[in-house]
Amino acid sequence: MRTSIFLATLTLTFVNVIFIASSRPQPTKQNQLLIKNLIFPEYHVHIINELRNDILNVHCKSENDDLGFHTLAKGEAFEFHFRVDFFGATKFWCTFNWGANHGGEYRVFWYGIGLSHKCNFSDCTWFARDDAIYLKNKETNEDEKYYPWQS
Repeated sequence: MRTSIFLATLTLTFVNVIFIASSRPQPTKQNQLLIKNLIFPEYHVHIINELRNDILNVHCKSENDDLGFHTLAKGEAFEFHFRVDFFGATKFWCTFNWGANHGGEYRVFWYGIGLSHKCNFSDCTWFARDDAIYLKNKETNEDEKYYPWQS
């Protein structure tokens, strides 16, 4: 029941936004961008190697996109950006490997209120450190220990 109410509300909101946007004789580029960002918000993900003395190998992907393999020296970053899909189902995972036997696969983006707040609804910054992977909480301006290394 709640799901149907949510979907109906979401559909009506979407129809209203489209109606309002199309009722203007000539929508401005600013209005078009605003509508695009409301319906399909853009996010940036940053992965930064803060390991003391090691190279970090990163391979990120979603259900639809494979972003390839990246080798990061200490202090280097890998960054990517995307728009969340209409249903808010966008997710990205990254495999991290470093040293002889450290690493694992970790979720670095999912569209949810908890992560969105911590990322200030636009930028998710992850740090690979010797003890764990940390997320920069933009609300508190603190680095949160998020994932201990799996191996």
